[in-house]
Amino acid sequence: MARTVNKPFYAELGRFIVTAVVTLVIDYFVNQLFLWICNGLPSVWATVIATAMGFIISVIPNYFLSTYWVYKRVTERIKKESKTASFIVKFVLLSLAALLISVLFMWLAQWTCEAAWGLDISSEYGRQSRAEFWAYLVCFILKSAIALLFNYFTRKFVLYKSDTSKEHAAESMEEFSKSVNNGDEIEAETTKKSDKEE
Repeated sequence: MARTVNKPFYAELGRFIVTAVVTLVIDYFVNQLFLWICNGLPSVWATVIATAMGFIISVIPNYFLSTYWVYKRVTERIKKESKTASFIVKFVLLSLAALLISVLFMWLAQWTCEAAWGLDISSEYGRQSRAEFWAYLVCFILKSAIALLFNYFTRKFVLYKSDTSKEHAAESMEEFSKSVNNGDEIEAETTKKSDKEE
């Protein structure tokens, strides 16, 4: 028996990944900018501030892309709710949770790299040694992957309801019953016409 392919799911996942890549690029360049700005600070604090600013600035396009492009297959109620202040607050709070995870991960990564190998991954691009650059890049990718998974599951199952939700099923049943009722009305009219013709 052939396996069915859930095209809408893969399309949504593809849109989410594109959004994540765009957000990641913004995050990376803002991160590098703030590493340069925070050059005089202790390395751990520079890493924390740069990570936080990259994440905060990148969450703005992330919200708009998520709301208007990624999660298209949601109920009408969620579409309306996603534009409200309370929804935006929830979105930001969940993003802040991902931010805390990201900052904690990068802080631990900076501490580990410095303690174990003497590498300062908080120095900005151009002042890093080759080893520091690659260590930073690996840590940044790992941090982003963790945040990506956290964001996907919290948005998919907490913020933006999928089309398999009870509400969507109720809407589908309502549409189905309307179409059945319309079909019955058309059939009744056809029967009346045929009776008159006879």
